[in-house]
Amino acid sequence: MKKHLYVSMAIGFLVGFLCKLVDFYPGNTWIGYLGLKDLANYFGLFIIITSLIEYTAPTIKCGLFQTLGFMMSMVFSYYATTYIVYKFIPYRYVLLWSIVALCSPMLCWIISQRRKSGLVAVLGILIPVLLLGSEAHRLIDGDSHSRIPIWIEIIAIIIMFWKLPLN
Repeated sequence: MKKHLYVSMAIGFLVGFLCKLVDFYPGNTWIGYLGLKDLANYFGLFIIITSLIEYTAPTIKCGLFQTLGFMMSMVFSYYATTYIVYKFIPYRYVLLWSIVALCSPMLCWIISQRRKSGLVAVLGILIPVLLLGSEAHRLIDGDSHSRIPIWIEIIAIIIMFWKLPLN
């Protein structure tokens, strides 16, 4: 389990660093046109990441710790990079995303309920799908010129329905 935790924390550091690097590019570059600049700002991305961690975790406990390690290391590296570059820390955003990171194991636990049978399993898969659906609806109604984040979330919804338990 320690190996899984260390790997997820290392990937979290890398993702947080890369998300901050993408923020440095102006919106009129190819990164802005592809929608990659705004992708890290969507809550749906974090639902997708949490779902992927839970799907690949060998146990529920391992998934909870992996999710928490990934999210906390991502938030830390993102704002550490912000401080190194700008010598400034936006404390409200750090607090907001730290709360999201601390709540991510709860979402992982909800998703892990898909391993059970009956209505609990259906709810374990429908809650993240509905959250992603509402996020995709917000993206469609927005004035974003790129539709790549929408397609990423729609593909994630399809995969989650595909992983829906058979019982």
